[in-house]
Amino acid sequence: MTAFRSQNTWQRTLDFKSHLHQKAQRSGTNPLKRALMLLGVAAFVIFGLLVAAFVIVLGTLTAPFLKRRMQKAQQGGHTFEGRTERTHAAHTDPSLNVIDGEFETKR
Repeated sequence: MTAFRSQNTWQRTLDFKSHLHQKAQRSGTNPLKRALMLLGVAAFVIFGLLVAAFVIVLGTLTAPFLKRRMQKAQQGGHTFEGRTERTHAAHTDPSLNVIDGEFETKR
């Protein structure tokens, strides 16, 4: 054990440890204050984990609905992007329809 204490690295480690101990005594930080700070940080971490878990669960639950909606859109079913709406002028002339949204022209 004495061989380790004579090494430069061991001595530097002990010096650093004593330096930290002296710095903590000089700053006068209250152990209760440090414990409350640790609890506050832990509460924020737990809150973040709960929010992340909620977002993951929400995404998992809505994925089948979004998948079904995208499949219907590919098959040409009714979607919100491609519906037709009749304007006021279209009521007078039934051949006038306004198409809202995305569409492709076939050649």
